[in-house]
Amino acid sequence: MTHEERIISAHCKSLSAHYGDVLTSMKFGKPEVINEIDKSGVESHSVTKKVRYITRHLLTSEVTHAIILDREWYER
Repeated sequence: MTHEERIISAHCKSLSAHYGDVLTSMKFGKPEVINEIDKSGVESHSVTKKVRYITRHLLTSEVTHAIILDREWYER
């Protein structure tokens, strides 16, 4: 498993832990790596609910920060 696959997996676990049962109704798209240089950030979008879920990761792929942008903050 590559580093990118590990951070995407950790991102998905964090996302499902936060949203739990309502995750399927949120309809998040496929997670994308947002920092191409060190591959430390991943984000998911729910366009219908206007929610953006962003995580930052250590080199070991553990999540260090999780940020949720919604409503008026979604476009930032």
